[in-house]
Amino acid sequence: MVPDKVPTCLIGYGLRREAAAHLASRALPFFRPVDEDQKFFWETGLRVALVLPPPIEVGDQQAETGTIGNARRAATAGRSRLRQGLHGALYQLRYRVLLRWHRWRGTGLNR
Repeated sequence: MVPDKVPTCLIGYGLRREAAAHLASRALPFFRPVDEDQKFFWETGLRVALVLPPPIEVGDQQAETGTIGNARRAATAGRSRLRQGLHGALYQLRYRVLLRWHRWRGTGLNR
């Protein structure tokens, strides 16, 4: 199935050899995780498709210390919640504008 929008937080994914080579060739500089990078399919030039039902399921995600490491907590400790919220909102707005733009131009997922 080819989605209108790539889901957030890909649990698993498969790539053809050519697609992996293409991603590796543009991997530097690294500035966002691969599952987030795939949401910007117009930058990667890759076609994203989903398998339903999903062959991988999420297990229990509880952890005594949480899933965010101390280094990441320390890196964001100086930011205010307002600043973090504004950053998140602007990131989502930018993504949605770019997604709509590329759909309008015909460079969306359904090509």
